[in-house]
Amino acid sequence: MIPKIECSASFAEGEVSESDIQSAQANCGCRLVSVDNFHDEDTPRARATITTCSLSTGLPSLSSLADIHPSLHPLTISNALTLAWYERGYGTPVEHNRKFSFTYEIWTWLLKRPLEREILSEISEYRIEPSIIKITDTDPRAKGGQGVVILGTLVRPEGPTVPDSELKVAVKKLEWGREDAQESIKFFKSFAQELCLMATISHPNVIEFVGFVEDMEKGEAWIVSPWEANGNVQEFLQSGEWDIPERISLIQDVLNGLEHLHTRKPPICHGDLKSLNILVNSTYRAVITDFGSARIKRSIDEAKDSPLRCIEPVDLDPSQGLVTARAEFNPSTLELTVTGPRFSLRWVAPEVLDNEVQDLPSDMWAVGWICWEIITGRIPFEELDQEVAIIVHVVECNLPAIREEAQLSHVLQLCTLMSSCWASKPDERIDCPTLLQKLSLLPSSVPSSHSSDGSKVRSTALLQELGTMYRLQNDMAQAEFHYQSAIGVATRTKDERAKAHALNGLGHTYRAQSKNREAEEAIKEAYEISCRIGNDLGAANALDGLGEVCRALSKYAEAEKAYKEAHEIHSRRGNGVGIANALTGLGYVYRAQSKLQEAERAFKEAREIHSHIGDDLGMANALNALGQIYRARSEYHEAEKAFKDALGIYSLFGNDVIAANTWNALGEIYRALSKYGEAENAFKEAHEIHSRIGDDTGKARALVNLGNVYRALSKYAEAIDAFEKGHEINTRLGDDGGVAGATLGLGHVCNTQLRHQEAEEAFEKAREIYARVGDELGVAAALNGLGDTYRAQSRFPEAERASRAAHEINSLCAAKKLDGLGNIYGLQAKHDEARKAFTKAHEIHCRIGNDLGAANALEGLGEANRALSKYSDAQKAFEDAYEIHCRLGNDTGTASALAGLGRIYSAQSKHQEAETAFKTAHGIHSRIGDDLGTANALDGLGEIYRLQSKYREAEAAFKTALDIHSSIGNDIGAGNALRGLGTLHRTEDSYQEAERCYLEALDAYGSADSAESVGRTLVDLGDMCQAQGEYPRAEMCLEEALDIFISISHDERQAFVSTHLSQLFQSQSEYAKAAEALIQAEAAFARTGDETSRARVLDELGDVFRIQGKYAEAEGSYRDAQRIFSSMGHPIGEGAELRSLGQLYLLQERHDVAEEYFAQARIKSASIAEDDGEAGA
Repeated sequence: MIPKIECSASFAEGEVSESDIQSAQANCGCRLVSVDNFHDEDTPRARATITTCSLSTGLPSLSSLADIHPSLHPLTISNALTLAWYERGYGTPVEHNRKFSFTYEIWTWLLKRPLEREILSEISEYRIEPSIIKITDTDPRAKGGQGVVILGTLVRPEGPTVPDSELKVAVKKLEWGREDAQESIKFFKSFAQELCLMATISHPNVIEFVGFVEDMEKGEAWIVSPWEANGNVQEFLQSGEWDIPERISLIQDVLNGLEHLHTRKPPICHGDLKSLNILVNSTYRAVITDFGSARIKRSIDEAKDSPLRCIEPVDLDPSQGLVTARAEFNPSTLELTVTGPRFSLRWVAPEVLDNEVQDLPSDMWAVGWICWEIITGRIPFEELDQEVAIIVHVVECNLPAIREEAQLSHVLQLCTLMSSCWASKPDERIDCPTLLQKLSLLPSSVPSSHSSDGSKVRSTALLQELGTMYRLQNDMAQAEFHYQSAIGVATRTKDERAKAHALNGLGHTYRAQSKNREAEEAIKEAYEISCRIGNDLGAANALDGLGEVCRALSKYAEAEKAYKEAHEIHSRRGNGVGIANALTGLGYVYRAQSKLQEAERAFKEAREIHSHIGDDLGMANALNALGQIYRARSEYHEAEKAFKDALGIYSLFGNDVIAANTWNALGEIYRALSKYGEAENAFKEAHEIHSRIGDDTGKARALVNLGNVYRALSKYAEAIDAFEKGHEINTRLGDDGGVAGATLGLGHVCNTQLRHQEAEEAFEKAREIYARVGDELGVAAALNGLGDTYRAQSRFPEAERASRAAHEINSLCAAKKLDGLGNIYGLQAKHDEARKAFTKAHEIHCRIGNDLGAANALEGLGEANRALSKYSDAQKAFEDAYEIHCRLGNDTGTASALAGLGRIYSAQSKHQEAETAFKTAHGIHSRIGDDLGTANALDGLGEIYRLQSKYREAEAAFKTALDIHSSIGNDIGAGNALRGLGTLHRTEDSYQEAERCYLEALDAYGSADSAESVGRTLVDLGDMCQAQGEYPRAEMCLEEALDIFISISHDERQAFVSTHLSQLFQSQSEYAKAAEALIQAEAAFARTGDETSRARVLDELGDVFRIQGKYAEAEGSYRDAQRIFSSMGHPIGEGAELRSLGQLYLLQERHDVAEEYFAQARIKSASIAEDDGEAGA
């Protein structure tokens, strides 16, 4: 407590009587020891000696003291009291009648003094008696501008509420100029505010406030916090070897703590962020400390509206806004003047040196340096030791070349974020929440402890993050090593979750190296583990990986299914990154299937999510993918914008490989638009990047592209130079395709310069290389060049031959694309589009004399016609294909065409012909050692035997096929054989055996991720359950099958299952449900273009409506069916619908109308000699 203070002072003009003294003592709460009246040069004066009761209980009332005598002005009395205060407390001599210009300021503060006392009283639970702090080491552990930190032990009273009786603490003993009155006032104010702030902050990454010691008389002002033995982050980093993910974890901790400060209401500006003020606790988490320079950021209006209370900390002088450090630097005189709270010059933001407010962006400037310190282990401007030199660097924003730092080269994305902290204008700097969000996407792991001998022991999590870091850098060898190490540690420690995570990362690493088999095995194991332990997010990540592998293997249906399942899980968990990644994968699948609209939609949605969550690199990848979509559609302006936007992001993150490839793509866009100047610049950028990173393959590609641009600009010397350099690099690399491209370019330049002999040699060389590497389009391009050269020399017959050959090759390529398109349409059940594609491909193959291509197209055409129930057309196509394959001696093709014929004969119930076809195909496949073909032929034979009731032969065929499929690891084939056995047992009424086979088939299909096959087998199970009267189970199987076919957009199967469901419902007289199912089936058939099936479903729907007595709906359905049959030229179907309408009208007793329709039906039946139909009518 502050002791009583006695002072004396002289007052002007007047005398004081004893009664005045007594009156004053009664009113003001102080005691006038004595009052002496005297004269000074004939002027009456009085000298009073005043003793206050205790300054801690309040100051005397000025108005009461003034009542002693009108001449005793409060300002004069304040001189005496304040001077006495500082004389007693700080030893300053007091001279009577002395004038001080700061006296009124001090007195005003003294009047307010109870505020600070009130603040401290509100946090009195934190007040600590010095006696319970045992100083264990008097040597300071740290020194600063405001005091020292020593190690102590807080000895708490024993008791059940205190689990630890002793706690190691850091005691920060603050020091100030006790002789300076003004400094003392400011210190106490600052000390109270720091305590107030610390008492109201609670966050894992902000130092805990244990308590304080305060005794101003003794000069004691201590702040007590937990002792962190790991020291500050600078000391911690010097204590061992720490990997990049561990260092990033510390940065994330700092940002978590700072985000808490910056997002409070009102926000808190720390004001002195640096490595020395960041400690590392016992769990290796970073915590922010030292709030001596911290200030509340609040507007003046906010401050006026709030009470000055500690429970809602505010700036103690709200009229001044945010109290800040200020520095004035005069470049001409090199003088520096600093005012306000102390700050650390190396970390200070330039605006502070420019006499501006230190605010939240100033903290973000310091965060950039903290990132620098934690990653590099070096302080800011380590090479400078003069304050003036540091200031000049800061003011001029002369900062390190961070991308050239060895450590930072591992995390170029962090370099971009650091640059955003160092924007010269405060309002352009990144804010803390945004920076934290972006930083959360970087590989990080809490630092691992060292072993007793000091060696590094990496945790599973750290090894995983190191693997991810190296994978993102395209260092696949290091990535694979660290993922394998993580799997080893996780296996030893039986950490299943960590093992699955590492396996997934390893799978992605294999995938990046095109090791698809190994990738699939690793990711499948990760998926199985994640499912077993109930880790949904791990399962979703594995599904993403499986989708990528399937896409690489062109298994687009499986890839789409995997991505969709991953998307569903990520959506359920609210995982934005996962949702966007799944959408990106789906976009690539759609693009590979030429579903450009769906791909565009997926990539756009992914871009929006990446943008929302702050994943800039993900957004750039989505933009790049969109650019590829636009380019494929010749939407060059949209492609240009997408590529440019992507490049803007790649340039920030230093992702050189992707950036260079994007420059190449942009250059090709400009070339397509004949913007050769822009194309030249784009290819030069690509060339520069490839050269800088040592990517010779990319460098050569950019050179060849540049050569083509120069050729278009008639810059022949530059073109030749570019082509020759590209040729030299590609030759050294052994890249034949690249050599051919450069040679082709040289040929065109020579031809333009009328150097026909050299041009001819170049084109011939290019053609020979392209032919050797199997690049048909390249061969065609070389032949076109030869044609131009021959034509220029008037060698017209040779020119014609070359040009014709080029045209045939281009036609062949077009035909092959059509073949691929037909196959895609077939997988999507778009059979009419498939039929058109195969027909066009067949025409091209025939025109250019490509018999093998023609035969293959015929097989595709046969399958499309079979799916459309055009059996005669299908049979002819397979027969023609069979004839060509036989003539060419192509055994595989011959057997394939025979199997196709077998399927056609089977569909037409020509069992004997089908058996012969499958047996012959089986014989050929067996003879040439084609196990897969052999097993497939046996599957066909098994089905034919079943249809002929040759059950023993059927069983033998299916079982042999199952053995072959299993031996070669063909899960889908094994599932097909099991499904065939199930159907065989069902035919024999062996339902238990049938169910066992169907369930085993489902397992096999599940292993192969064949959703369509799973759906088909569920339909078989449902039909069997229906036959046994197990209607609920049948409905469940069919509904599940329908959901699958809807999820994979298989309209044909949707229609088929909906029809089965209708039949199930009708058998239970649930006609409303039956009608709904038929409506769904009709819509699905409409989407497939199968009008015959659609009409039949409409006819059945009419029957269901008729049974329900819904005659208007029934009439509408029959009429729709009739119109379809009529448009197709299908008199049998049309006649059937006319009869159905007649029967409907009979039910309504509309006999005249009924008779008319029956008559029309008879005419239709008679026109095609349909006796049954005519009799029925």
